Amino acid sequence: MTRNEGGTREGKGTWRKLASRSWLVFFLAWGLFAVGWEGARWLGLVNPALFPPLWEVAVVFGDGILDGSVFSACLYSLYRVVLGFFLGMSLAVGAGVCVTASPILRALANPLLAFFATLPPISLIPLSVFVFGVGEESKLAILVFAAFFQGLVGILGGLARVTPDSPLFSTFPRGRWLAVVVTASQTSFTICWTTLMSAEIFSARKGLGALVSDGQNFRHLPSMFLGIFLIGLMAAGFAAGLRFLERRVRNRG
Repeated sequence: MTRNEGGTREGKGTWRKLASRSWLVFFLAWGLFAVGWEGARWLGLVNPALFPPLWEVAVVFGDGILDGSVFSACLYSLYRVVLGFFLGMSLAVGAGVCVTASPILRALANPLLAFFATLPPISLIPLSVFVFGVGEESKLAILVFAAFFQGLVGILGGLARVTPDSPLFSTFPRGRWLAVVVTASQTSFTICWTTLMSAEIFSARKGLGALVSDGQNFRHLPSMFLGIFLIGLMAAGFAAGLRFLERRVRNRG
């Protein structure tokens, strides 16, 4: 083995050890992001008036922690998305069982799903506000819609091998059922979260989407970017939690 080959293998081993430490990679990635952000401002690659320094965003975050506004915004958004997602997915599981067990329902469901599952829930926000008003009902209705159709598509896809003549629960034991539901939940929750942020920006007074909207309306960019960062971080946390749950369910199944 030559010295160069040995150095290459040693370098690869170092990077693999680094990548295995997820917490270190997390901070390294965000550190590089911060350096890139400030570097772009300093070099004039972006308009500094539109991209505030990160320390200003951090100050707004600290003030929000002290006065409780950050916790309030996060809890409002969390309450809405969890409630809408749970109701929609519960309906999707029941509908998935019925549609899978009945060839007539399966035939009727296909053209409806082809339309409603591909219809962006965001496009229904104005209609939901018109029907239910600007209160919590309009946001809940649109979230249930988003969770139901996206969840139903995922559940029916996971149960595609089940024929109407086969015993459903013996063909798919509990572990497989949970895996199907959790897998479908990942896409459904992502759509719900995206829809909720759009709904909050459009018509909410509280929540993370409202934080972004207020930052835009009052031209306070640090608040707007804080809302954007919190939305992304919470979405990443939800996705990581669902992936972890999926791995646990699949390992047990």
